[in-house]
Amino acid sequence: MTQMPTQSHEASLPPNHDIRHIVAQILTLATEAVDRQRTPLMMSQKIVQLLYKTPSQLARDVYVALLGRLCRQFEDVEREALTWLLYAEDEVSQLRLSSAPTNCFQRKYNVEVTVTLLRSGLINVTLQDQQLAKSLHADPRPNLLNFTARLIRECLSHDPPVTSQNQFAYSLEILGQLSQAARANEESVNLSYSGISVGLMILQSQRATR
Repeated sequence: MTQMPTQSHEASLPPNHDIRHIVAQILTLATEAVDRQRTPLMMSQKIVQLLYKTPSQLARDVYVALLGRLCRQFEDVEREALTWLLYAEDEVSQLRLSSAPTNCFQRKYNVEVTVTLLRSGLINVTLQDQQLAKSLHADPRPNLLNFTARLIRECLSHDPPVTSQNQFAYSLEILGQLSQAARANEESVNLSYSGISVGLMILQSQRATR
């Protein structure tokens, strides 16, 4: 099933808004650059930097929209940026763009940024779920448990929801297993949707299959 992006703050801007003009200018610069390989990569690296720093939801929407358009126009940007956003394993991880400085680090465990990426459709929910479950299975450290629980709760509590509960099936299953094995923390144990805890939800699922 194709993920449909929901309405963003950026989409609600009037056609003549200054932000829309700036976005168009940036895309034009990337397209007309002399070095069409390095320039878009450098732009995307800077956009990701700003994306993880800004406290503004409007800014997050604009940066994600810009990154999405660069990904659609330049294969190198799509490969490098999306690979990092999904698969970099460290909490604070270097963005491995060929043009990125060696001291360029970004914080991946940012719920607001990840929700924006998922809502836009730039990051696939199923791939995000699978990667979270894999990371939790390998090393259920507290910061990863907190991030996963808060991300799922935030996605489900949006109006309308950013994702369905079923789209985080792998992560919920791992959280339930960790809870039963007493390896989960309070944040993940207390994760609930419609009043059903993760541990209870998994137990009910197991009973239903017997």
